[in-house]
Amino acid sequence: MNAVLYVDDEPAALRMFQKTFGAEFHVVTAGSAEAGLREAEEVVPDFILADERMPGTNGITFLEAVRAKCPHAIIAIVTAYSSMKSAAFAAGITNFFTKPYDAAEMRKFLSSASELPAEDEHDTTTGVVRVRATQATESVIDLLKKINSPDPR
Repeated sequence: MNAVLYVDDEPAALRMFQKTFGAEFHVVTAGSAEAGLREAEEVVPDFILADERMPGTNGITFLEAVRAKCPHAIIAIVTAYSSMKSAAFAAGITNFFTKPYDAAEMRKFLSSASELPAEDEHDTTTGVVRVRATQATESVIDLLKKINSPDPR
């Protein structure tokens, strides 16, 4: 069962997430970025989702910090502000849900970890390398930054 950490300062949003997905996933919730960092160390989640607008530390800053503690977790921003998409992408966060999110779309996203290898896999017969989505995404983002840089060395 995939472990999911959902961080949001709105208690109603946390209850709804737990109610909607708790039967299918191991859902852990936190009401602040600080509590989310503590939970991430204890749970070691497969997925970490965070609201963008929270008092104190915002969602993007939280996800950047938690990525160091849980490098294999798949991360996403959940926000009522669709204008945050470019800021999330600039921070390397490519999974984005606008509140109110579609439960079926979220369920599909949370189920996707079963399709990913637990570790990097290298098939020596074909030469194919499968990496965790976060590593692949970071590689693509690094490549895009090099391509868009004035000095792409």
